[in-house]
Amino acid sequence: MVFVDMHHKGFLLGAFGGVITIGMFIALANSDVPVSPGVPVPLEPISEEPLVGEAFEYQPFPASTLVLRKGTQEFSPPEPKYRQGHYLDVNLKAKIITFFNQGEANSLYSIVAIGPPSSPTPKGNFTILHKQQNHFASKEKLWMPWSMHIVGDIFIHGIPYYPNGRLLGGKYSHGCIRLTTENQEELYRKVSIGTPVIVY
Repeated sequence: MVFVDMHHKGFLLGAFGGVITIGMFIALANSDVPVSPGVPVPLEPISEEPLVGEAFEYQPFPASTLVLRKGTQEFSPPEPKYRQGHYLDVNLKAKIITFFNQGEANSLYSIVAIGPPSSPTPKGNFTILHKQQNHFASKEKLWMPWSMHIVGDIFIHGIPYYPNGRLLGGKYSHGCIRLTTENQEELYRKVSIGTPVIVY
């Protein structure tokens, strides 16, 4: 049997077309029982998108010292809703996204645009479904940099722009959550597909 390294951490691709873990490979190598290509092997799903968040070097700060200033107002992180893993807390009223890791607020980001009252940004518990460095919205015919898809046609992304380079400004979107492109790139590199997103 031939195995090819597919550059996915902890996974190998077998000649029979399935994915097995390193642990399974070692177990098979130490076993006297032959494996037939026709025998199903439990597979662990992998994503085509690298899980950037797993390799990110987190530098958590105590919530008491992490403050975001917007004009004359100061915003501190909310209380954590999860103590394990990382997730995004999206406060639409305050227009702030808080990135949490292991129950600690790591960073705060100011939201520059959300959906208008006629087409509001949906609230609820979501996850990062897909990530794309530059997603083209065919309906609006514009580019959305550092896009993170959370539900339906709703993304968290940087400042969108048209093919001619013209930026789309304003405080309202078509329902998406916009950050500055610089902040969105930083956030994009912190989270992985499957990261919980709480929008309220």
